[in-house]
Amino acid sequence: MPEGVEPFLEDTQLYTDTTAAGISLLFANRPFNMRSGRMRRAEDIPLVSEWYKEHCPPSYPVKVRVSYQKLLKCFVLNELHHRPPKSSEEEALVPPVKTLTTKERKKSRFGNAFHLCREILRLTKLVVDANIQFRLGNVDAFQLADGLQYTFSHVGQLTGMYRYKYRLMRQIRMCKDLKHLIYYRFNTGPVGKGPGCGFWAPMWRCLFLNGGWVIFLQDSFEGRHSKGTAKTVTKQRVESHFDLELRAAVMHDVLDAMPEGIKQNKARTILQHLSEAWRCWKANIPWKVPGLPVPIENMILRYVKSKADWWTNVAHYNRERIRRGATVDKTVCRKNLGRLTRLWLKAEQERQHNYLKDGPYVTPEEAVAIYTTTVHWLESRKFSPIPFPPLSYKHDTKLLILALERLKESYSVAVRLNQLQREELGLIEQAYDNPHEALSRIKRHLLTQRAFKEVGIEFMDLYSSLIPVYEIEPLEKITDAYLDQYLWYEGINNLQGIWDTSEGQCVVMLQTKFEKFFEKIDLTMLNRLLRLVLDHNIADYVTAKNNVVLSYKDMSHTNSYGLIRGLQFASFVVQYYGLVLDLLLLGLTRASEIAGPPQMPNEFITYWDTKVETRHPIRLYSRYLTEHPDPNNENMVGYQNKKCWPRDARMRLMKHDVNLGRSVFWDMKNRLPRSITTLEWENSFVSVYSKDNPNLLFSMCGFEVRILPKIRMTQEAFSNTRDGVWNLQNEQTKERTAVAFLRVDDEHMKVFENRVRQILMSSGSTTFTKIVNKWNTALIGLMTYFREATVHTQELLDLLVKCEK
Repeated sequence: MPEGVEPFLEDTQLYTDTTAAGISLLFANRPFNMRSGRMRRAEDIPLVSEWYKEHCPPSYPVKVRVSYQKLLKCFVLNELHHRPPKSSEEEALVPPVKTLTTKERKKSRFGNAFHLCREILRLTKLVVDANIQFRLGNVDAFQLADGLQYTFSHVGQLTGMYRYKYRLMRQIRMCKDLKHLIYYRFNTGPVGKGPGCGFWAPMWRCLFLNGGWVIFLQDSFEGRHSKGTAKTVTKQRVESHFDLELRAAVMHDVLDAMPEGIKQNKARTILQHLSEAWRCWKANIPWKVPGLPVPIENMILRYVKSKADWWTNVAHYNRERIRRGATVDKTVCRKNLGRLTRLWLKAEQERQHNYLKDGPYVTPEEAVAIYTTTVHWLESRKFSPIPFPPLSYKHDTKLLILALERLKESYSVAVRLNQLQREELGLIEQAYDNPHEALSRIKRHLLTQRAFKEVGIEFMDLYSSLIPVYEIEPLEKITDAYLDQYLWYEGINNLQGIWDTSEGQCVVMLQTKFEKFFEKIDLTMLNRLLRLVLDHNIADYVTAKNNVVLSYKDMSHTNSYGLIRGLQFASFVVQYYGLVLDLLLLGLTRASEIAGPPQMPNEFITYWDTKVETRHPIRLYSRYLTEHPDPNNENMVGYQNKKCWPRDARMRLMKHDVNLGRSVFWDMKNRLPRSITTLEWENSFVSVYSKDNPNLLFSMCGFEVRILPKIRMTQEAFSNTRDGVWNLQNEQTKERTAVAFLRVDDEHMKVFENRVRQILMSSGSTTFTKIVNKWNTALIGLMTYFREATVHTQELLDLLVKCEK
């Protein structure tokens, strides 16, 4: 080579500080080896996509291998479908076509888009908060990265997005797969398992739907054009939140208790056991799985108990709201009714079980005493027992027709009938057509049938109280109705003129109610008592009919203690049993005097008043009774008073009168054995008429009554011609002795208000006429029952105005 030739770049240094970076740039993967052309943002570059395209090491656990597979599947799918991107401009001009559902319009409830937006913003807030903590210096960069990575890989737990757009589950699942992928690459070798791993970029990309958010939310708010009309939104389950938390807690406990090697799907089996145990609790069926490990069983029982407490509390809380008159959704009411039915049936089954275990509660001495009392009474009244209806009984067809009429009455207004009701109407018609066949069948049943089909029970919600409605097999119903007519017909012929009321001066008036009167009727004793007045076949039929299986949905039990109120002849049995209790309260001699000839002026006044609604089994018992016992010195704390009268017309709580009232109550209470019925002070009111208390107060059949004797009236000035005031005359002398002031009691005002609430709730989108008809019926019912008493009850008049609005 010639002397002067020098190599290129002789003066240039062989390498500088940036040489290494340059070489790495030259040999870098796409797209990092380019400085021009189609460039990408750093955050858009997939960091880990090469990883899952390789074979997954077989040593990895199943969940990780599944994640590899899913990610690969997704990649292949994306390679196959290269869609043209959506045009945002065109989409932005979409006219709003999302129709609100009727529910949303009525309640102006939030739509799905709102909820979705809220959840998305919740996630955004989490990310922003993490960054703020970092900026404030509370956490370092590693903790920030770990936090973000955790947030993005647990979107399902941290927010509830998927509830409003389930499609999001794809992204959430993909994040989870990426988490597995990264963890198992990151936590190898000397690193080991640690608190987290700061690679959040892959999840960020996948989660955020590549910025298509604005359009996506706009779709949700305004509806897509292609659909034309939007589908209605289904209501999410109201109480899903607690359930989700409970399930999560169970899962947590299960996984804590499990050794490492046991597979995940065991937890799912345990959750199935849990839901089965919960169903069993609701249906009151004992739950036992043979071979289930004891700790797991205990855990399940613990969770069922906590869920049961929550379930019961919610039921009672909602019932309290309904009773108080707060506005409540219709579905909440319906659910609450179901829950209370279940709770009532559970308590009832417990009561029946206790009776079978510890019963009978009536001691032999009490039973004998009651029995002999009744026998003596019937003898003194010269009562002849009611025989079994003979085969050719002269009033047979008339009684049958009366019975059928009564059954048919309830269908006079019904428009839609269910299967059972149709069947019943058919049978009634058939009995009309050939009564002889029906009668022979009825008598055959009365003689021989002792096992009956199960009785369905449902409750009717009156908001302040629930009424059981029993569904009884139609054939049996007709038999019962006939028996009822027959018993009343025969019984009244024998028992006329027993209860005569006589005029007299009252000193103490005790008003109370027999607690748990129905529930405490012992069927064996009832049978014995019934045999005194009825043919033994009928008595057996009556008691056997009360010993049936009651069922509601998946709950059923046998009724072995207490009377079923929905039977056709329940009213007769109750009246008879009530008579027995009256005898216990009054004693035989007193009872004979009351029932004796009306010429005898007694100083006792007893009303026997019963209102029996046969269709809906409510029974109102009112017995009023007066006595002169000795006063003991007890105090007047907690003495009940009638608050609805003006202050000057209430009872004045003088020590003497209060003691007198209490002692009368206790005396009465001690006359009744606790196993039959009890009197509760809370539900009683004792009114004392004495020198300090000119008014006698009591309530009866929904009326509050205040009696003011003529001699105690201060000024005759306010005349008694106005409405709502009755003059009471002495029968013999025809002299006006006292004045009774009437009003409607609070309980019945509440009943009316609840009826109006029911009308409003059941008429969501009904026509105006139908609602008005219902309102008119309710109003006419109220007015025809209470008549002039309504005028003087200011609260009721206010209530009417309020309800009308």
